[in-house]
Amino acid sequence: MNADGRGRLSVAQAVSLMVAAFVLMSAMLHFGAALRGAVHGLDHAEGLRRVTGEPLGPALAELVAVGLVTWAGARLAHGSLPLREALTARAVPVDVALLALLAGMAMHLPLVELSVQLSTLFPGLGRDAEAARHVAALTRIDSPWRAFSVPFSVIAVAAGAEETLFRGLFLPALRPRFGTIGAVVLSAALFGAFHLDPAVALVASVAGLILGALAVRTRSMLPGIAFHGGFNAVPLLLPPTLVSLPALTGTPGAHVPGRLVATTLALAALSLWRLALRTGTR
Repeated sequence: MNADGRGRLSVAQAVSLMVAAFVLMSAMLHFGAALRGAVHGLDHAEGLRRVTGEPLGPALAELVAVGLVTWAGARLAHGSLPLREALTARAVPVDVALLALLAGMAMHLPLVELSVQLSTLFPGLGRDAEAARHVAALTRIDSPWRAFSVPFSVIAVAAGAEETLFRGLFLPALRPRFGTIGAVVLSAALFGAFHLDPAVALVASVAGLILGALAVRTRSMLPGIAFHGGFNAVPLLLPPTLVSLPALTGTPGAHVPGRLVATTLALAALSLWRLALRTGTR
């Protein structure tokens, strides 16, 4: 912790923590594969395929790995400061959370179309058909159990864990060294890199800029969790059986209709504008 009492991290420390999260997640998935193989008599490859083929396996690995890394990073940056304060987990009014949720949901389709456009301009960035099928299989809801495990994994765990690491830990801890804009940009870039897939990483970086600005404006990471959760919820609320929108499932070359992009982008802008006005009165 620096002299003015604010915790800080270097970029190298932030990258190291993110790499540690990846290593821990991988180790947990391989441990789960070994355990499943021992119980069911499977080889390691098949055990790993089954563990990663269900949403709860990767989600629990992310929850534990990111949780441990965030705790260690908070102790490194902030010493004995209570975690809630270190990670800016400050309560916000319900309407602020709801506006952030709506903005996140509305931004999904515009950012999907951005990903498609980038893939068109740079074919190497495109998600292949096999990856699209894997995502569709991982997020399908076809049983009571998956009606719980898929939303829990995709919305609650992904949004909560990632926002806690990137906007809860990294953003405020990078801010003393790099200033507000620098910290928002750096935390967004790290957030993009965390997603590995090049096209997804670029779009995640754009989303990270919005999430960073939201955290700075509200002085809390909690609206970011609402935004992120709303963003992740859209494919579950609009499954292929209900809405024919191939771009939503990552079908290569499929675009989001222009009018739909314009409408949802306008809704996102309106929600964020209202949120800015609301938080400006605090």
